[in-house]
Amino acid sequence: MHIFTKTNVILLVLLVVVVGGVAYARTKNISPRDMLQALWNREEKPAKKDPNATPPEFGIVETVEDAITLVLDTGQRIRYVGVRSPNVSDTVQCFGREAVQANESIIGKKVRMETEPLLNKTSDGAFARYVYLQLTPEEISQSQAQPPAPETSESPSPTVTPDIPKEIFINERILEGGFAFPVVSPQTKYGERMLSAAKFASSTQKGLWGKCKVTNENNQLQTEADTQCLIKGKVTADLQKIYRTPECSAYKETTVLSSQGGKWFCAEDNATDAGFTKGSDCK
Repeated sequence: MHIFTKTNVILLVLLVVVVGGVAYARTKNISPRDMLQALWNREEKPAKKDPNATPPEFGIVETVEDAITLVLDTGQRIRYVGVRSPNVSDTVQCFGREAVQANESIIGKKVRMETEPLLNKTSDGAFARYVYLQLTPEEISQSQAQPPAPETSESPSPTVTPDIPKEIFINERILEGGFAFPVVSPQTKYGERMLSAAKFASSTQKGLWGKCKVTNENNQLQTEADTQCLIKGKVTADLQKIYRTPECSAYKETTVLSSQGGKWFCAEDNATDAGFTKGSDCK
């Protein structure tokens, strides 16, 4: 009596699968070779986006909403803890445009996110996080490169290898560069560190501290309103070029991203000459 071994059973199952697949391919007018190639090249479908799901520790930045808010490729909106940038939504404040453009540099990059025990979400539903830009091997390698030390007749001193950062603390960096104001308590996880970064920017006149008039209204630091070139030009996901004036109902939600073809205009004629059409929501 013939006894089927485990190996024989596996081979038999594989044979049935292959024969069945070839038969199916013929009914669909697909050559077996094309079918096998399609199976070989098949990629997993990307995970469905869920804006309300808890953000992962690591993620890829799909886009940014403003100077302090990013959107992950998994759908979640992330707000930098402890910072507030000049406004560019309903009104436009001094250095707001520059702050947004600086934040655009992380689009497509990998970031690590860390929670703040005292705050999980902001009032508009964004997840509050400390965000760290992950440096690529090339960027790390560039930071390691140092000019050769000058030759001397003295005995060489021991070589000290500096600590090479593998990530950049974005919340701290935008304060240090003068792209935002601190709105953080010393009691938070990195409160003192971030306040120190903002103090450095203020004392050295970095960014908005040197370019704008800073006022304190109702215990809230802000820059003066900008009154020039307020027309927003945006390129939509389907590549439509739309512009909006402050009177348009969707003006507040429109973000100008230069990396995606967006532009600021001083006059509507400038916008139309550049190929932009006025939004349908405009009066």
